[in-house]
Amino acid sequence: MAASIMLRPVWHGVLDILVLSCLLCTPQAQVIDLSSLPVPSSFTLSVHRVLFAETTGDSDTRIEFQDVMVHSLPASDGNQTLMSKLASNDAFVHVGLVPFTNLWKFLDPNNFCGQSGLALLAPAKGVVNPGGVKPYLLGATGTKQSKGETLPGTGTYAVIIANCGDSSSIGMSGSVAIKSPWGYLPCTHKGKLFFYKMLVAVTACIALAWLALSVRWWRQLLAFQKGITLVAVLAVAEAGLWCGFLSSWNDTGTTDESLFWLAQMTSESKVVVAMASVLCLTLLAEDVRPQTPCCDEADIVMPMQEHLFIVVFMVIELNRVINAHFRYSQVFKLTFVIVNAVPAIVFGVVLWFRIFSRVGSTLESIVRREGEEHKQVVIVSRIRGLMVLVAICGTATATLQIFDPTMSTADSSLWKYHYIVSDGMGQVCSVLFLLAAMVIGKPNEYLQPVGYAVTAQQGDEHTIGAPATIWDDDDQLDDFAEPEKAETGAVE
Repeated sequence: MAASIMLRPVWHGVLDILVLSCLLCTPQAQVIDLSSLPVPSSFTLSVHRVLFAETTGDSDTRIEFQDVMVHSLPASDGNQTLMSKLASNDAFVHVGLVPFTNLWKFLDPNNFCGQSGLALLAPAKGVVNPGGVKPYLLGATGTKQSKGETLPGTGTYAVIIANCGDSSSIGMSGSVAIKSPWGYLPCTHKGKLFFYKMLVAVTACIALAWLALSVRWWRQLLAFQKGITLVAVLAVAEAGLWCGFLSSWNDTGTTDESLFWLAQMTSESKVVVAMASVLCLTLLAEDVRPQTPCCDEADIVMPMQEHLFIVVFMVIELNRVINAHFRYSQVFKLTFVIVNAVPAIVFGVVLWFRIFSRVGSTLESIVRREGEEHKQVVIVSRIRGLMVLVAICGTATATLQIFDPTMSTADSSLWKYHYIVSDGMGQVCSVLFLLAAMVIGKPNEYLQPVGYAVTAQQGDEHTIGAPATIWDDDDQLDDFAEPEKAETGAVE
């Protein structure tokens, strides 16, 4: 019988991209809720996703079937033949895990149903698997069944459901899971949890140190420096949310959609705020500028055209990130991954050039006005140099993520380093660039007065700010005695 492979692209439009981060977390879990998977039609086998399992020394990694059973759907409640089959506990539906790399060496795609249900190929026709990796199947009946087995070796396993009966319109309940000694996190993700715990501590220390340096100058901070503050806070929040998401996944085996959404949106927001902060350097090109709220200054440097450009970038970047998130569990082809990644990379490069050129124009304006040795020139030129490093590191990281050498099916010992490519390199570079920006833009007495206009007392060119005496009794008497002078603003 022909087998149908249920590994399909999970987005087909812009609207789908926006909701994927909320709706597509569940399939990534290590605990598979069978009620969420459709039972294929008669004499059909479906492959739903791939799980990664690793055995570690004396510690057991187990596959767990919990309360697995088949039941009729409302459309088939009147089918007496089906009801009698369910009552007789015939196992015509099988669910389980089959080694993915040798899937069709254990299953004959043209004749996988035998007299008693799903039939595996005989050992003589099969393949010898390193480490004793083998299929783990359970024949589901109308009665709940639970069992557990120890996995003898590291490998990739496909979740399959086979219907070898002549009945359709049936469903399943229960769950199948892989539990490792450290919890339910896949072996490809276990390093991420420790990494993000460390990242929370590091980013928190960095943010506190920056706030301590900035508190003295808080009312005089430039928009660029305020942007650094917000990026530092978002970095802490981002690491904390990803840490919470991974901890919940490890403890329960299911993914929290709300945490995934919040973590991903925080990551996107950090990038946008960093770009806006760099653009705020263009305000230094003005001779004098009144101190305005930070949000107003961000709106000035990011007009509607720039906003729309960044929104488009966020959408296609979200598509790239989610594609990478489900790439291995849904077994996306490399061509499909590249097609979804290239638009985000190209858009990011174009956006980088737009920002780089605007900062360059600002640098030229300041040099013409102040000379090459001015403090503003030093800051802007260093930030431009930092932007070059950002472009190099970003392109290298994105390329390495596409051609990830740690996810080789031939060498499972590299899987534990996957988190370095998927998360580690990008986050470490982000922290280093944040530290560099803090060093460049550290508040000091030479920088803070730059760029802001001061208000002098009218009639006294030597007085800056508010006068020592704002109101006294003589002024009040004069105002009542000579209202004409008060109206014209004359001074006695």
